Amino acid sequence: MAGISATTLSPKPPVNLRVVGLTSTSVSLAWDPSPGPVPVVRYEIWGWINNGVNYISYGTNFTTTTATITGLVPGSTHEWGVRAFDAQGYASGFDYGPTVNNPVPTPVTLSTGVTTATEDFKSRHPKAVTHCNCINSSDH
Repeated sequence: MAGISATTLSPKPPVNLRVVGLTSTSVSLAWDPSPGPVPVVRYEIWGWINNGVNYISYGTNFTTTTATITGLVPGSTHEWGVRAFDAQGYASGFDYGPTVNNPVPTPVTLSTGVTTATEDFKSRHPKAVTHCNCINSSDH
């Protein structure tokens, strides 16, 4: 009796995962589609933190080849990966992108434009203040 065997092909990993935008709390990623031959219906994005000790799946139903991940912690470092799934749920391996450090925002220094003037005045009380530094508050 002859045996019949079947082989199921998994999708190939997407390629060229790259960062196309970065803020202190978000990263925008793009990648090239899986090269086939199995059609891909969705992508999943993972981020590894703490030198790969911890990981988080940031989404499993991306249907395009771009995504923006929000809610990241300023100063955190992630290594990003994306993998493809076919219609039967078979997954490819990961395409790994660069390790990215979300920048910590620089505090803004505000200028108040305050002008300081000194004006002498006389007090009627013998222990009262005899000199005053007045601040022009008309700009506030």
